[in-house]
Amino acid sequence: PHDADQPVLLTTDPPANDPQCVMAIDGAEVSAEDVAARDRYCIIFDDGDEKAVETARAQWKTLTSANIAAQYWAEEGGRWVKKSESGARGS
Repeated sequence: PHDADQPVLLTTDPPANDPQCVMAIDGAEVSAEDVAARDRYCIIFDDGDEKAVETARAQWKTLTSANIAAQYWAEEGGRWVKKSESGARGS
């Protein structure tokens, strides 16, 4: 009953606390409208799982087609490395 008051909220429902940052995991559904409404939206997936990679690629395509800027980061040798970036069209 106090979801909207939480600084960190773990949920499978739409967030009630109007977060600035959302972390979607395990192939969670992501909409361009929700991503555009947040300051930051992270899609976390296992790049060793081909199904997870396919889902992430589809999400990337959906979001960038909706004119949303995106970055892809991967762990490499214990560090995070930016692998790709797509700016919003028209920017």
